[in-house]
Amino acid sequence: MAEITAEGALVPTDRSLYEAGAAVGVASRPVELAVVARVEQSQHQWWCREEAWWQLDRDERRSRGPRASADQAVLPGLDPYARAYPRQAPTELGQPGAADHSRAFAIEAARIGAAELAAEATTLAQRGEVIDPARLAGHRPTAAEPGTITLAA
Repeated sequence: MAEITAEGALVPTDRSLYEAGAAVGVASRPVELAVVARVEQSQHQWWCREEAWWQLDRDERRSRGPRASADQAVLPGLDPYARAYPRQAPTELGQPGAADHSRAFAIEAARIGAAELAAEATTLAQRGEVIDPARLAGHRPTAAEPGTITLAA
């Protein structure tokens, strides 16, 4: 990092990029973007599963039985995307309401621990490390997750 003197000269400093960002009030922006990206990734996976559910024929959906409510807690080891996606109240009898994406975002943020992810990302930013949303909190995408690419370790 460098500062510009009154004369217009660049003078090197020992401040980190995070400290410079904190001085102008933007240090937390990369953290916010990383956490939002991680929550949106999880929400997208849930939405893909919802679309796949509605593409099944009626008999197949009935044979699988009712799905858990969107607000139901996910037990460890169970598929978090097998729950019904949150919906608004239906406008026509017998039709599902419109998808409630903002509620899904809030549910997924709570489920994956967005506050803890933000704390982890802040620590990475303060150390000057790259904040990779896919790697926050030890998350490693797998081939079982729709829309992800598994990289060789």
